[in-house]
Amino acid sequence: MNDHGTLLAVVLDLSPAQWHRAANDPQPITLNAFLAQLLAFLNAHIACMHENTLAVFGAFPGKSVMLYASTDQHQTASISVDANSYPPFKLLDNTVVTSIAAELDALDDSHDEEEVPCALVGALTKALCSTTPLPNGSQGVPPQLDPRILILSVSPDLSTSYIPIMNAIFSAQKLKVTIDACQIYGGETVFLQQAAHLTGGSYLLLERRDALLQYLTSSASRVLFVAPAGQNSPSKLYNVSMPFGDQWRSIPRGLRQHLVHQTHLLQRPRVLRPIIEHHR
Repeated sequence: MNDHGTLLAVVLDLSPAQWHRAANDPQPITLNAFLAQLLAFLNAHIACMHENTLAVFGAFPGKSVMLYASTDQHQTASISVDANSYPPFKLLDNTVVTSIAAELDALDDSHDEEEVPCALVGALTKALCSTTPLPNGSQGVPPQLDPRILILSVSPDLSTSYIPIMNAIFSAQKLKVTIDACQIYGGETVFLQQAAHLTGGSYLLLERRDALLQYLTSSASRVLFVAPAGQNSPSKLYNVSMPFGDQWRSIPRGLRQHLVHQTHLLQRPRVLRPIIEHHR
């Protein structure tokens, strides 16, 4: 276990259209129920070690917003005294829920928010910046912290976001920032699988949404996970992720060769389930 603490940046996919479509899923989970389990996990993270830090980012249609940062000292002024709750937990819960509600209310004034794609790449980029220490400076992320990004997504892959999300993934790989990803609804997303694999993270296959909390473990718990046998070949898994047609021809030749090389190097990411499920 890391004795210096972990910097956790959480990216939340808060697309109203996708959450509305998810209501018809055979195993639905409401946004409120999702947030309740998520907040329990976030509270556990900041309680496990004093050095742990936390940042939460929301991806909305056409915009990404920082919802909470444990390093923001100005947030403490907005919390009221409550003898029945631990102040850091209450501050975290109130700030995240209030910020999400404010952003969703602002979307009500727009008539075509469903046509605007969710700014997941923008939120990922901001999360990556928040986990990067400033060189030779007293401010920013302490260099001894273990950086980690957790993406909770409900949206499918968007072909137009291939280049920017791969740029973010390669940057995270170079900066040694681990990316874990969890697809809550829909099929498996190739982009998030690539993000997890290339950065040494885990891609979580969520089979029981009502038990989301048991999937949201710490990085020290990776040894308790097992990968299923019988992996598909990398080419069969990733051929759909490559740009094609005019989009492919518009990419410079050098970058095209780099993307092809990276794709062929990939192995199937670790689609993990808790070990308790493995032994049932």
